[in-house]
Amino acid sequence: MRNLSIQGLRGYLMIWIVLFHYTTRYPILYPSANMEMPIRFENGGEVGIVIFFVMSGFFLAKGLLGLDSSNKKLLEFCMHKYLRLWFPYVVSTILIFICINIFGLSGRECSLKTFLIDVFFIYHPTIGYVDLAHWFIAHLIFVQCFLGVIFYKVRKCNRVKLFRMLIICFNLLFVILSIPQAPSHGILVIDTFIPFKSTLAVLVGIGIYLYRRDKVKIDLMLVSFTICSLSIWLSQVLICVYSILFYLLLSSENKIVKSIFQNKTIIEIGNMSFYWYLIHQNIGYIFLNKINTLSGEATSECWILIVCAVTFSIGYLVKFLETMVVNKIYGSK
Repeated sequence: MRNLSIQGLRGYLMIWIVLFHYTTRYPILYPSANMEMPIRFENGGEVGIVIFFVMSGFFLAKGLLGLDSSNKKLLEFCMHKYLRLWFPYVVSTILIFICINIFGLSGRECSLKTFLIDVFFIYHPTIGYVDLAHWFIAHLIFVQCFLGVIFYKVRKCNRVKLFRMLIICFNLLFVILSIPQAPSHGILVIDTFIPFKSTLAVLVGIGIYLYRRDKVKIDLMLVSFTICSLSIWLSQVLICVYSILFYLLLSSENKIVKSIFQNKTIIEIGNMSFYWYLIHQNIGYIFLNKINTLSGEATSECWILIVCAVTFSIGYLVKFLETMVVNKIYGSK
């Protein structure tokens, strides 16, 4: 059964990420729009994405611990995780590819080669993106499979110490890379093979699950240190705040908390967060550019809300198409 408060937190984070892209990121990418917003949603992209990775790590650990010890079950679990992300991602990328080819969007490469690379999650640091959600989805799939196999083997062999060594090693790597004398290209090389920030964030989520289950203090210490590492590295104290909030919401029954995080509208946005995330940036920018072109003046707050509603609705279309494809393959339940 889903934790409604966590879905509500997803909803609030998604609203923050969307408004960050529309009110803060968009004027930077398209200064000719002369867009002035009285309120800006700074840091939404950075902090929001990290917390989504933390959540993914928690539910990754929860799902893996519920499996039996067979390799077949592990393979089925990883395939389910992959397909659940890949289907809506591919549908979204196709829609974005079509829209950019029809309406255009400066700063976005839209060749067939780039489209195919995006679809198959091939790392490509030297060329542009059709879909800027590429890095997030590619990292999430890789980290879930990478840590999923390791964590599964740890659980199978009853060697939780190996997990603790893993999080210690990643933190030591963070310290080494933070030294001023360290080669600047070192982070890029490592991040090419193992997405460093994403892995640390997912490890935080796994650690939160282990501590919540076993209440072992060493797990709490390692999770706390890792959260501080991410906060310092990214200069975002809010990562600590939201990580603590996520932990508290896992078991909170407070009426005030419920009224804030279990609002039906916010929960629905949380349920749609992945689909909206895939669609909102590129297609939203296309809408904002067309609005500015037609109106000849700065985009108002009213238009921002309209673009939010339109991209959210397109997210529903992506979800519908995904459901149709999945039911066709696996059969409806």
